Amino acid sequence: MNYYKVKKAIREYLESNNEKISDRAEARVILMSQKGYLKMMELHTMSVKKLEEIAEKLNKPVTYFFDLEEPQTYKLIENINVVEDGCPCCEKLKVEKMKLLEDLNDVNTKYRHLLENGTVKKEIPSTSSKKIG
Repeated sequence: MNYYKVKKAIREYLESNNEKISDRAEARVILMSQKGYLKMMELHTMSVKKLEEIAEKLNKPVTYFFDLEEPQTYKLIENINVVEDGCPCCEKLKVEKMKLLEDLNDVNTKYRHLLENGTVKKEIPSTSSKKIG
């Protein structure tokens, strides 16, 4: 998810309503405290529910806030240079590079699935029926 797009969209909303742009005002728009908003933006911990609320408030589709292909990330990983064949360090880098690409593909697939279905299935841990006593 692109947190910069979230912040930019909130600021555009404030500007369109002739409101002063500040962290407090941005937080108020999405019904959060300033401290909670800043922490969420810093740590990139926005929930799907909050994202849906923001999208609805700002009249934008949820997909607006995602760079689904994220080419810059793929480009960074692809540009990891592996120099020599047979070099143990280089072989380790090749394996790490492939793992990074696989992980990135998994994340993008999950985001696409989430966006296409519009819901998140929460797994509820099963409780055992053990007798106490």
